[in-house]
Amino acid sequence: MDVNDGPLTVQQGDTIDFVVDINQVLNNDQYLWKVTLNELSTEKSNITWNSENDFSGDSIAPLGPWEQLAHVLICTNEFLFVD
Repeated sequence: MDVNDGPLTVQQGDTIDFVVDINQVLNNDQYLWKVTLNELSTEKSNITWNSENDFSGDSIAPLGPWEQLAHVLICTNEFLFVD
């Protein structure tokens, strides 16, 4: 899919959100759309960001064994429905 909406002016601190909807074929939170952003500057060098290479990966460290155990215990019926 190619979306060329023309230049968009953003400033430091602004957020650009991309909403992805595969409609009837969405399965297991698939994310198949790859986005490329190009910074068009007045200088000769242009900067490019690619969603697959530059914005992927976990930003949160995975839970350790004790943290996983605590998470499982908190999700049990005994903790969810306290009398």
